[in-house]
Amino acid sequence: MKSLQLIFIAILSNHTLAEVNEAYLYRTGIWKTKLIPVCWENEGFSREKQLVKETIERTWQAESALQFYGWSQCTANSVGIRIGIGDTGPHTKALGGV
Repeated sequence: MKSLQLIFIAILSNHTLAEVNEAYLYRTGIWKTKLIPVCWENEGFSREKQLVKETIERTWQAESALQFYGWSQCTANSVGIRIGIGDTGPHTKALGGV
């Protein structure tokens, strides 16, 4: 499971696995469900969004019991993973489960 965590961190942080030295598990933030909703903060970027979705399906979804679904435009009430595309470094605004 640690290798999956590192792969996910590498994908999201735009680093190679060799550059990711250590990761920490936020135990109280573990989702209680294996069905994780995903939505996009931005409009447009269809090619980039498809690449991210395919990468998550090929890695996390293929190698774990997690299932990511939705992949539509976020609304004010959207829960789960909210992905924003921007010219910024990787970051998280909040941790927690669905």
